[in-house]
Amino acid sequence: MKRKIQKTLAWLLMLALVVTVLPFGALAAAPEDKTIIDTTKPGSITVTKYQTVNISTGSTPTHTGNATGTTNDAVTDTSYKPLNGATFKLFKIADADAVEKYYNGMDNAAYTLKDAANNDRFVYDSDTDTATFDGQPATLIDTKTTAGTDVNAGKCTFPGLSVGIYVLKEVTAPDQITTPLAETCLISIPMVNTATSNNNGNAEWMYDVHVYPKNHESTGTLELTKWDQNDVAFDNSRKATFELYKKEFQADGTLPTGDWTLVTSTSTDGTTPIPLTLTTGDDGKIILANLPANLYGTQYKLVEVSAPNGFIVNKTPLYFKVTTNNEITWNANSGEEGDCNNLNTGVVGTPTEETGPKLSVTLRNEQLSLTKHVQKNGGDTWETDEQYRLDDTITYQLTIYVPRNVSELNTFIIADMPDAGINDDINSIQVSYVKDETTHTLTTESNAFTATETSANGKGKGFTLTFNDTVKGNIAGQTITVTYTAKFTDKAVIAGDGNGNTATLTYSKFIGGSDDKYVITDEARVYTYQYQITKYKDSVADSNKLGTGETVSFQLLDKDKNLIDVINISNGVYRVALPTETGLDTMTTGDQGKLQIQGLENETYYLKETKTINNYNLLSKPFEIKLDVTRTTTWSEDGAYGETGQVVKTYSAVDTTTFNPTDAMGTGTIVNKKGFVLPQTGSMGYLLFCAVGIVLIAGGTMLIFGGRKKKIR
Repeated sequence: MKRKIQKTLAWLLMLALVVTVLPFGALAAAPEDKTIIDTTKPGSITVTKYQTVNISTGSTPTHTGNATGTTNDAVTDTSYKPLNGATFKLFKIADADAVEKYYNGMDNAAYTLKDAANNDRFVYDSDTDTATFDGQPATLIDTKTTAGTDVNAGKCTFPGLSVGIYVLKEVTAPDQITTPLAETCLISIPMVNTATSNNNGNAEWMYDVHVYPKNHESTGTLELTKWDQNDVAFDNSRKATFELYKKEFQADGTLPTGDWTLVTSTSTDGTTPIPLTLTTGDDGKIILANLPANLYGTQYKLVEVSAPNGFIVNKTPLYFKVTTNNEITWNANSGEEGDCNNLNTGVVGTPTEETGPKLSVTLRNEQLSLTKHVQKNGGDTWETDEQYRLDDTITYQLTIYVPRNVSELNTFIIADMPDAGINDDINSIQVSYVKDETTHTLTTESNAFTATETSANGKGKGFTLTFNDTVKGNIAGQTITVTYTAKFTDKAVIAGDGNGNTATLTYSKFIGGSDDKYVITDEARVYTYQYQITKYKDSVADSNKLGTGETVSFQLLDKDKNLIDVINISNGVYRVALPTETGLDTMTTGDQGKLQIQGLENETYYLKETKTINNYNLLSKPFEIKLDVTRTTTWSEDGAYGETGQVVKTYSAVDTTTFNPTDAMGTGTIVNKKGFVLPQTGSMGYLLFCAVGIVLIAGGTMLIFGGRKKKIR
């Protein structure tokens, strides 16, 4: 029975050394046999103090395990930093005789800091700097403050200690330490090294004991997750950074006026403040562990500093507070400084408070997008480039993702600027989007947006588009489609590089910060073609081209043989007339029988010959022109945002695989043949023939009239 009591008492003392977050050196169990302690040998207690108030950006740091009193207990977790300026007092509550009796099983008393009713057995009075244990005075041995540099940082030593039982108490900490002080602990000199001793009487006694006290616990943890507009968490290729600020509540529960204090970490020497880097990890998370509160609580604000290129940075602070009873809560509509006003539109859902002093929140950053297309000529598909005739109406389409926080952006402008040969029609603009499975369409008549006509030197007519505040709320988080028409003008580039039309989306880079902007650019191109014929006499040969003064006239017909009016540009060069122009119905060949017609699309046309050169026949039927030009546009795409924007797509080059790649001009030849005319052969024969005829006629007449006279007589 006695042996069981001895073992029980020994284990109770060792359990006093086990602190889940705050391991200390403590009393260790005695070996099985009687042990001789050298009561004349002095001992020491070396304290290495660590602070856990440094806010970490990972999981909450822990340091657990049985305290052994050896240097093996040294803290290796980098979340802990040695702390200078922490003051400890060492009290003695029992002498060598009590230690010997305890370890030899002669004293059944349990050395603990709490009794069975959880009352403090050790009581320290800070006013008198005195202490008692079970109501009996405890002897103050010394007061030490941690100090040192490098490997000695955060250390203090109590040397020359006689054999006995001691109480180590932390009484003060530096100003930056706001969490509770380290737990008070019991230490015996000497104590058994449980790592090397056994139960066969081979006890190793430690007279020099090492303890590594830390602050008791953190008071709040904030877990923040970053998503994009598609609710996909950021990763290593997309990171956001934050800064953390704080203010300490005063005794009356108010916050002081003045600036906020940027929260910093502390270097390994325990004294030098260093920037606290808050950057999302590969899972898009930031975990702010060990958020401390002062005596009356601490108010924090978290401010987003940067986001991946192209994403809107929301500088609207998130306010939360940590109280002295380990609670962390949002400041929502509190009416005090740091009111979140129901947070902001970047918050996904409702922030949750999980079990324990932890708050979780998901923030969404959004990246806008813009694409531009032109409608296929005569079709209903959308292309990046297409061909049209000069007098055609061209339809364009923009597709834009509108961020959820568009109402908070100082700038959100859509603009379109075509090349000189294209004029946008601002009255044709329509905006549509699908919301709650219903398609909504907005026009200029609804006053949902303002369309302003723009022009620039060397350009056609474009527009800028801005939305009113009500509509912004409706289209927030939606993908909108902007559709409008334009007219091909006489300033269009014929063939060549074609005619560009560039759209831009300009939006604020920050919310609640400077109005730096991003610009996204996209483009569509439209081409128009030309056809040239060469007129020959009899056969295709250079010597048979029409000569000086020889001309042929044609009319241009569409595929249905309807007349197309034209405008005369120069000698033998014509273009399709616009609806607003008074054109000609006939074209005439120029030098060497050449005729060039500009402004055509991929289509079938006809040339009806109306006049040809003398002695040659007109064409029996219209000459067919069939344009089938294949052009491939090469785009230069840039997906990397810079400080001012992102160029998604711009024209780079064009390749024509049918007709001449330089001018995209179809060519043909028309040959006219001579007519059939009977010749005049031998003029004298003709006169003789006529004379004989006259004589015969005269003779016949005389015979008729002469016979009648004889009868009458």
